[in-house]
Amino acid sequence: MSARISARASHPWLQTPRPPIPPSPTPSLRQNAAFGPHRAAVSAATAGQRLRLLLADLDSARSNAAIVLGELDTLYTAATVQAEDATAIVEARNTVIALVSEEDSVLERLRAQVR
Repeated sequence: MSARISARASHPWLQTPRPPIPPSPTPSLRQNAAFGPHRAAVSAATAGQRLRLLLADLDSARSNAAIVLGELDTLYTAATVQAEDATAIVEARNTVIALVSEEDSVLERLRAQVR
């Protein structure tokens, strides 16, 4: 016993107390079993909310395209009334109509999957 005391006295690093070992951040198996279904439900709800937000963003983009379509209709009407060439406006309008139709079908499929 006296050898141990003298060894500690001669080596300062032996004199300092060791810090306590922190608890493991990983939950025990019992905790996982108890909260696993709850965590899965929360995760699924969160994923559903994210999907709904993404759908809302896509719907907003589709609305913007519809606004552009309305502006093209106004330009087409003005060009037609003034007897101007509206060929470029018609081509742009047809392109936007095709894009809006494609967006509508994609949104319809995605909404069916979210429900």
